[in-house]
Amino acid sequence: MGTKKLTVIATSSASLESIQNSVISVVNQRRAKDQANNYIGDVFAVQHKAQFYVVDDDFVSTTKSGGNVLKTDYVTATKLGEELAKIPSSGTVTLDEDRVNELIDSKISTLDLDSKANVTDVYTKSEVDGKLATVSAGGSVNLDGYATKDEVNNKVTQSIIVDKGEARIENEVTGGGAKFLGETYNSFAGVNDGGDDVYALMYARDKAKLGTRVWLNPNGAYYSKNSSTYESIEDNEIVTKKDIANLQASVDLSRYTTTDQLNLALSGKADKVMVDGLVTKIEVNEEIAKLATKDEITPINEKIVVIEESIEGLASKDEITVLASKDELTPINDKLVEIEALIPNFATSGDLAGFANMSDVRLELDTKADSTVINTLATKAELGNYALKSEIPTGVEVDDEQVARAVNENSKIQELSSAVANMASNLQGATYSQVVATMKYCGYDVPSDLTIYDPYNLKDRSGNVNLTLEIDSTYNNSYATLQNLKLIGSDGKVYTMAKYYNPSLTSATLYFVEKENVPKLVSEVEEVESNYEKQEGEIVVDIKTTSTYSGGYDAYRIGLDESSGWCSAGNAVGERVEIVIRDFIPAKISVRTGYEDSSHLITKCNFILSCGELMGESLIPNEGNKRRDMVISLQDIDVNSKGEGFVELAKAWNISPIAYVPNYFIGSISALVDNVSSENPFVFSFRGLDIHTDSYGTGVSNIEFFNESGERLYPKYAYLSSGDNEATYILTPKEDEKIDELATAPEDYVLLEGEKKVVAIRHSGQYSSSYGFEEFLLYTAPSAYNHEYLVGNIGNGLVDVEFRCDFIPSKLQYIQSPYGHGKATGYEAVVDGLQVATAMYAGGTYDYEVLDFYNARVKIPKRSFNLDYEAVNRSDMGSEFDNNQSKVSIDINKLTSTITVTGDINNLQTYASSNPDQGSHKWVGIGIKTGFNSVEGVSVNGSVLDKSYDETAKVNGLSGGSFVFWFKADTDGSGRTLSLSKDGISKDIKVVFKQVDTSDIVVM
Repeated sequence: MGTKKLTVIATSSASLESIQNSVISVVNQRRAKDQANNYIGDVFAVQHKAQFYVVDDDFVSTTKSGGNVLKTDYVTATKLGEELAKIPSSGTVTLDEDRVNELIDSKISTLDLDSKANVTDVYTKSEVDGKLATVSAGGSVNLDGYATKDEVNNKVTQSIIVDKGEARIENEVTGGGAKFLGETYNSFAGVNDGGDDVYALMYARDKAKLGTRVWLNPNGAYYSKNSSTYESIEDNEIVTKKDIANLQASVDLSRYTTTDQLNLALSGKADKVMVDGLVTKIEVNEEIAKLATKDEITPINEKIVVIEESIEGLASKDEITVLASKDELTPINDKLVEIEALIPNFATSGDLAGFANMSDVRLELDTKADSTVINTLATKAELGNYALKSEIPTGVEVDDEQVARAVNENSKIQELSSAVANMASNLQGATYSQVVATMKYCGYDVPSDLTIYDPYNLKDRSGNVNLTLEIDSTYNNSYATLQNLKLIGSDGKVYTMAKYYNPSLTSATLYFVEKENVPKLVSEVEEVESNYEKQEGEIVVDIKTTSTYSGGYDAYRIGLDESSGWCSAGNAVGERVEIVIRDFIPAKISVRTGYEDSSHLITKCNFILSCGELMGESLIPNEGNKRRDMVISLQDIDVNSKGEGFVELAKAWNISPIAYVPNYFIGSISALVDNVSSENPFVFSFRGLDIHTDSYGTGVSNIEFFNESGERLYPKYAYLSSGDNEATYILTPKEDEKIDELATAPEDYVLLEGEKKVVAIRHSGQYSSSYGFEEFLLYTAPSAYNHEYLVGNIGNGLVDVEFRCDFIPSKLQYIQSPYGHGKATGYEAVVDGLQVATAMYAGGTYDYEVLDFYNARVKIPKRSFNLDYEAVNRSDMGSEFDNNQSKVSIDINKLTSTITVTGDINNLQTYASSNPDQGSHKWVGIGIKTGFNSVEGVSVNGSVLDKSYDETAKVNGLSGGSFVFWFKADTDGSGRTLSLSKDGISKDIKVVFKQVDTSDIVVM
């Protein structure tokens, strides 16, 4: 990023503030046209004799300034004259950048403006010359209010009373030095001029306190509580040199030894004596007295012996280690408890002795019935479903109609039972596709594809992590909370919030450091400003929410303990929370939902991840009915977004997981959209995320487009082009051509150089025609609403407009309702269902919010194989070719990627290939469509096809993107597999021959 400087000489008589605002507008316009450079203006305001610097809006944050005006100084007449002399005679200034740079390079080193006086405090040279001329000519100078030298000398002997205080300066005659009396004369300080009666007086403010007055003179130091009584300071426990001498004289040193004497006594006994570490004999005896005597120790020894004897026969530590632990025995104990509970249900051998022998039972049964037909007899349980003869009431009559109806119903039941049995029989051995078709016919919705994936590991573990939490359901459709956000590194280190910047309820920047415990209270973390610079070891985490409950539940609180976390504004179903981790990819992200009683709980949460080579990937959802930590792994990423039930179904059908390969690249929007024009426009939706404040829905104004180079575009024409829901705008880079009111373009208008066309289609409501969306590109002033688009209370009250542009804008910026109508929590730009840019509510009343398209990254799809069959159509291949093609039928199963050639091998003829190396076979030509526009770059079993194969396809009657596979029906009947690949996408297709014997068929 470079910096360009402009020199501006303003001769206007307008206010300095007005000139500053004008220059701010100039540098902002330059920056809008030249995004690669910052702009600074060096301004000379002639009428104000002032010089100042102005930077553009984007440069303010870099300069860490509170505004656009960096410095204001006054310019000398000489310097200003030099600058004015450079103005051409026409009176205009050309902002030539070479001359500007030359001026700027020399200005700062020469002006020295900081040392100049304020212009209001000094006379000009002409004013001073005039006054001197008046005096020289005998004129008088008004010296009223000034003192003569004699008056000043006399003044020093006088006391000057100011308010309630006193200041006194005494001359040498009176012997005074300096004196100050504070308010109400209760404080005083003074010194003498060095005469014989040298003194220093100090008064405390509160005379009732000890030491109110201190008096120092050659006779000593005194203090007093009043003006008449003085006491010597030595008498009041202030130690003097005399006190110390008396103390030394009173100490008996005979009881002490000197260091030299001690060292002499201990010489040879220690290398070094640390006197401070020695103890006296008395101290030693005191310590010895605390020790136990021999008699006291003896009982302890006896106890030790007893303990030693008592451990004989116990297991050693090594012997214990091979035994089962308490945890290992727990399952066994539990099983024993179950067995004990069941024992009463079993018969003992004594109980069984009273029962008959089985052979005796069979013999007895044979005398009662034929045992060979026992299986046809009803069991006791089955008989229990029927009434006994004694239970059937007498006198009950059943008419013929009832009997017929019962028989009919029984017939239907038997028919249904037969149909179910038949279906079950037919489904045995059925393929999954057959089951899907059957279930769908019966009215059940089942997945047609059971592909599941192995956990995915990022190949690129650098850059940012963007994790969006989509709330699918909540407990009782109520509020939702998130808190206890933690990052866990691949080394196991835990990172939690230490600092935060809180610009609004719905957005925040958090600073994480290595710290195990999540802070419980706001007082445990530090709030920083927007210009805070990340410190070493800190991880930056940005938070955006679609709504926030006001009153202490701001977005930044997601990093606090559960009792202080973030909370949605209401029913959270459909709400989104975006977590962006800058320049750090952790192994895991953990965030808690719900309070301790499981209220405000997210019961199902979807995750959308953009990280490394992944973008917008849906992960397996997190579900639960209790407060829990939702943990998202970024090492083994589960991309089975359809949930655990789907995975279970796939595994039940013996579907093996496969490696996940993203079917897209990540690139800029320009790589996503080809050949943008009016006929093939760049289309995106401009949508509000959620309602922040609702006042007639939400409103938006001052929408501004910027072209590919970053230049601001202005509305030249703006008008309704179809009904009241389609508007057309012609945009120009020339500010002097912008309109302030709607204007229709001439019929068959042709765009001029640099002009762009945008069509807007409104999908949201409109409060009234007075708030039409067709005007929202026109200027609306602060607190006004003349060109505001207001949704009203129709639908959800959020803006939803589709823009169709004949160019890809570098950015779009807008202002939410300047008047104070409803505001959204933020806006998004959506391309082909993918959110490519977002901007959250800035929190002010007239602030631009920006959707950045230039830096947006989107999915660029990898073209996948869409295989199909095409018939080869040639008239120059001979009768053998014609025969073989006519004797077979060819079909493709796209689900299994299998091409089946059906026919009687005996009816096919052998002929030679045009390639001698291939020899003679029963050839069948098969046209295979790849799904691409061209086969160039497609690899078939390792051989890469070039553009010539597209020409060959045309010769064989095939469409673009197809090729001919020559199948040897006589040798490859069991199947040939073709492995296709392009741009990292691969697909296998199998070709098989199905024999149909026609030799026994007689045609009548």
